[in-house]
Amino acid sequence: RDAQRLREEILIMRKLDHPNTVLLYETFEDEKNVFLVMELCSGGEMLGFILESGRHTESQAAIVMQQVFQAVVYLHSVGICHRDIKHSNTLLLSQAQLEDNVVKLVDFGLACCFTRGEPMRQCAGTAIYVAPQVLECKYDHSIDLWSCGVLLYILLCGYPPFRGDTDAAVMNAIR
Repeated sequence: RDAQRLREEILIMRKLDHPNTVLLYETFEDEKNVFLVMELCSGGEMLGFILESGRHTESQAAIVMQQVFQAVVYLHSVGICHRDIKHSNTLLLSQAQLEDNVVKLVDFGLACCFTRGEPMRQCAGTAIYVAPQVLECKYDHSIDLWSCGVLLYILLCGYPPFRGDTDAAVMNAIR
């Protein structure tokens, strides 16, 4: 099952060609492993940027979110729903200042292709970022926008909008 999921992720990544999605250059495989050669994002995760700096200004958040939204609009235009947009899945391309940097959306392990008008049903995502519709196991690609909203909230406030001691408690708060 994991091998099939990885193959699906690779197929999705091979379709991508956008400045705000990480590039997949090549794949290699031996008897035990599959290796993905991807674009180097030396600036690290947005999560590290958030932890290092705490809350951010509206202009900093706007720089990040504009690029994340550009990636999401692109993905949706080619029929892909990411389903796991979160801070650890957004990287900075370089170690340059945020104003001169590029935000990259990564980790397409939960991404899937969708057809407009046909609901998706697999529960997928990370608890604090998941849309209420996912918890009902009937949703469309717009769930990525909910996750973007959570990302923005955390950038501006320094903490998530829904909290709990367990994933179940967080999901109950989201409902």
